[in-house]
Amino acid sequence: MRRAIVILLASALAACSAVNDPGRHMGGPPPSGDAGGGMDAGGSPDTGPGDDDGGTTDAGDTTDAGGPRDGGGTTDAGMDAGLGPIGPVDLCDELVAMACEAKLRCCSSTMQTMEQCRIALEPGCSSALESLAVDMRTGYDPDIAREVVEEGRALAASCDTDILDWFADRDGLMRMFQGTAPAGANCTVADPGSFWSCRLPRICIPQLIGRECRPARTETEACRGDPDCDTGLFCRRPTIMLGSCELRHADGGSCMRNIQCQSLICDTRGSETCLPRTVDLYCNIRLDG
Repeated sequence: MRRAIVILLASALAACSAVNDPGRHMGGPPPSGDAGGGMDAGGSPDTGPGDDDGGTTDAGDTTDAGGPRDGGGTTDAGMDAGLGPIGPVDLCDELVAMACEAKLRCCSSTMQTMEQCRIALEPGCSSALESLAVDMRTGYDPDIAREVVEEGRALAASCDTDILDWFADRDGLMRMFQGTAPAGANCTVADPGSFWSCRLPRICIPQLIGRECRPARTETEACRGDPDCDTGLFCRRPTIMLGSCELRHADGGSCMRNIQCQSLICDTRGSETCLPRTVDLYCNIRLDG
């Protein structure tokens, strides 16, 4: 699955930065989002060296939110309201509302009001996600968009840290982009609409020349970057050219990037080990790449 370029924490509301992952990757290699530090929600493909996850989480800078807070400026109305199909131009209204309600509910250290949060998140969402939703190649599905937003609301209602997976994985938030291009079709990371055009479950995978819509790489298969690997894997590259997809490390394992950790949180500025998730990840919600 494409790891989504991932939002919050993620990189989160990941990974993939939002678009690249990515982070399946919301499906295949999502445009890889920084899946650990602040939730990234999909956006533009990660084209950096080795298709890394677009950033690292500074584990030492986060504030321990301590858990869901009661009241704090948010209401339950938005979380509980039923939704209909979400059209492309309405997508960011729903996502921003969900993300801000979650931040005000779960991050005890935030000083933002709902309006300040909306102002901060709306531009990035429009640039990273609405632009994909209106691109016919991505196969945006309004009904699936409703499903995934409701899933996100349900997770945020209890400040569930699994929301990081929802943001980072291609079968989470980014599955609203079902794709239109068949197996073997050409695609490129230079154009986000093309990168996300592959019909699920295929993703935009590098070939000897260019990229094509192919299945995500499984464990031990060759890869050139993290977005090439399926959910739960990262690309270990002992050489500059090729690596292999390997299982992410448990808490306490060594890491240099968020995507190397099952928790999607690597202490990159300290111990270089995988850290457990805490509710403070809600303090870092982002909807841009």
